[in-house]
Amino acid sequence: MDRTKLMDVLSKVLELIKFKGVVYRKFEAAAPWGIELPKSRFLQFWKLLEGPCWLQIEERVSIEMAKGDLVLIPNGSKHSISHKSDSMKIPLKTYIDFRDTPNAYFLDGNSKTKMLGGHFEFDDQYEHPLITHLPDLLYLKALHENEQDWVELTTDQILIEIKQPNAGSDIMVNRLSEALFIHLIRACLERKVIDHGFLSALTDQRISTALQYIQNFPKRNWTMAELAKFSGMSRTQFFNTFKSLVGQTPLTYLQNWRMQQAKEMLLKSQLKVSVIANQVGYGSEAAFNRLFKKKFSVTPASFRRSKTLKNTATSM
Repeated sequence: MDRTKLMDVLSKVLELIKFKGVVYRKFEAAAPWGIELPKSRFLQFWKLLEGPCWLQIEERVSIEMAKGDLVLIPNGSKHSISHKSDSMKIPLKTYIDFRDTPNAYFLDGNSKTKMLGGHFEFDDQYEHPLITHLPDLLYLKALHENEQDWVELTTDQILIEIKQPNAGSDIMVNRLSEALFIHLIRACLERKVIDHGFLSALTDQRISTALQYIQNFPKRNWTMAELAKFSGMSRTQFFNTFKSLVGQTPLTYLQNWRMQQAKEMLLKSQLKVSVIANQVGYGSEAAFNRLFKKKFSVTPASFRRSKTLKNTATSM
């Protein structure tokens, strides 16, 4: 498999969905301890640095983490972290409210746990299958030595920036967390932790080739026959394989990709709507307007106007 091609597809997706990492304050607690975290619309992650920890996702999953384990909760499910599986747990808000006071929770005890946590934000108006088709849990146990070179070094650098903040540390920490996400995805693909969904499509060289063509040349009037030819498959085999792995038909994926690119152009350029329509592959401005409104519930002109007004108000 051509790794450069694979990661190029992923890079373009992460850029278009405005992927952004956020790292929480380093978590330290003494046993007994337990915290319940509410459902979130973002992808949340935990990395166990030291000590014991049980992670439970609603009533579905319960795992005992070991030092170095990295867990990603893609759909932001309600979950808990605790010293033991049956530990008493307090709401996250309660823990935060008292964290910096003399009455802070989980300070007394012998068994210490240290964790790095955070979440990944994205444009949730764009329901890309990269996000929507992730499994309920991505769990990487003790990594192989060659993987640790990247995952552990990235984690160590995040911890250094947190412990010894310097100019630009906030941005550095969040950018490093984004690198941590990519390392996690790479490791999951290499170790075949993911066997379905959009990420599994990236491991299929034929489908990843089609994705690359669609993303690099959205203006082109693609036909099923052309995409199948570039992928080295028959039309029927290509259509069925693409839909099975990506979760969308090739033309639906193309249309969604075009709409998201158009949205970016509306936000970042002064080009006329007709010009943007043409640049993303629509010769008819009326047809483009209909599809855009169907996708985002607003016309392109209204979308641009509302965002311009919002940005103006924010800067005042």
